[in-house]
Amino acid sequence: MGKKAKRTADLLQQNGELDGIVLLAELEFAWSLIKTYREFQMQAVGLTIALYAAVLGLIGATINSSRVLDVASYCTALLPLPTAVLVLAFAVMEIRIRRASRHNQNTIAPKLEALRTRASGPPLLEWESNPGRWLSAFERRMASSTVFVIAMIAPALGGAGWHLFSKAILASVWRPITTSITTTLLLLAAVLACALSIGHESRGEPVVHHGRRPAA
Repeated sequence: MGKKAKRTADLLQQNGELDGIVLLAELEFAWSLIKTYREFQMQAVGLTIALYAAVLGLIGATINSSRVLDVASYCTALLPLPTAVLVLAFAVMEIRIRRASRHNQNTIAPKLEALRTRASGPPLLEWESNPGRWLSAFERRMASSTVFVIAMIAPALGGAGWHLFSKAILASVWRPITTSITTTLLLLAAVLACALSIGHESRGEPVVHHGRRPAA
């Protein structure tokens, strides 16, 4: 091989290594975004729990007062609204997680495969395309964030139900209407968050069926 051809080959090899370094850096950045968004989701769950604790504290402070039912009525009427905002933020983070995950799967992974020196072999990055391949159908559903969403909305829905159907609440026009609107917004946000999470965790084809691996 001549000197010019050798320099060209060395340059191409260096460019390939540089491409690999850049792709790995971008992959690491995308993974860090996913981690950040997951942490924000857990913070949203924590804020929801803190919100419920504050409401219980407010009601508890008036437990011996004649206005305790009035305070509980206002709280249960309005509580679904901030909860819906937190659940909606949870859903937005799920969308951003899907964005980063699909970028890894559809952009970075094919480019890294193109840089491989081996002509054959299993794919290098399989997690984003099929993360639940070794889980059963039930386990794949449980791997979603549905449990967290249910935990976030259950107390608010319980309070709204008590507000709407309890005979202890004094007759009022605007409170049941307000409760119905805020509860509807909460349910819509919860359905959106659950659908996004279940869809994201269900991507790919499972290798395990009914909890058993296929026979070799």
